[in-house]
Amino acid sequence: MRKPHPSKTYLLGLALASALFASTAGQAQQAPAKSDSVHANDWAWMEKAARAGAFEVQAGQLASTKATNPKVREFADKMVADHTKANDELKAIASSKGITLPDQPDSTHKKEMGKLQKLTAGSRFDEEYVTRSGVIDHQDAVKHFKKGAKDVRDADVKAFAQKTLPAVEEHLSLAKKLNG
Repeated sequence: MRKPHPSKTYLLGLALASALFASTAGQAQQAPAKSDSVHANDWAWMEKAARAGAFEVQAGQLASTKATNPKVREFADKMVADHTKANDELKAIASSKGITLPDQPDSTHKKEMGKLQKLTAGSRFDEEYVTRSGVIDHQDAVKHFKKGAKDVRDADVKAFAQKTLPAVEEHLSLAKKLNG
């Protein structure tokens, strides 16, 4: 068996090291950064809110193009606007505390997004979007924001939860009307 030329071995090693560095650097960017200045429960609350908000924006953008009912499209546009604003505000709060929040939904919401993407435009899509993103997710969000408004320790995050809760409750109410 022939030994590879030393320069080829060096280049192969360099290529492998570069690939390893690139893959670990990519992973570091995807993982949200934690801070010691915020209690772990507060950090977890923010992460969950950020991931759910990211889903609401993505699902709303999809519904803006796929929904056939004008009221569902109007609801979707409101979800995109309201959740984008809330997501940006939460990210600014987190950033001021040295925390980088994720900008992608969690795996459960990614699966739900995949289901919505597979549906063709029409009443079936409208129904699924309003039921899942509108009613079910906002029921969970109301619970989450009520818990945050009560239990979060960080004053800024708690104030955000308290301030945002009425909008989340309004979203749920609108979704229930559309679903009714």
